[in-house]
Amino acid sequence: MYAPDLFHLLVRLSLDPDVSSGQKAKLLAVIAYFISPFDVIPEFVLGPLGLLDDIALTAWVLNSMVNESDPEIVRRYWAGDEDSLETIRRILAVADDMIGSGLWERLKKKFD
Repeated sequence: MYAPDLFHLLVRLSLDPDVSSGQKAKLLAVIAYFISPFDVIPEFVLGPLGLLDDIALTAWVLNSMVNESDPEIVRRYWAGDEDSLETIRRILAVADDMIGSGLWERLKKKFD
């Protein structure tokens, strides 16, 4: 499952001095969303399936960060087994199907 590796990446990036303050603000907002019990798909109701929105949102924010800065910053802290950028792209490719296009669009607008 990607959730632990993505959460670890969010925390590490939020502490990196090479990450801009604007990007850190987005990262911290996603961290808060990740740990909040009240989100679009709540974990306390659906168990691990409730992490789908957290995973998709994290990938979306990380993708925007990769597009705005050096992708090596993201790779530096990735603890997962496969390439971080490939993981992000794969998650984004199925995000609509994972959580539904209506919810996905609402979620992205909250963090845009």
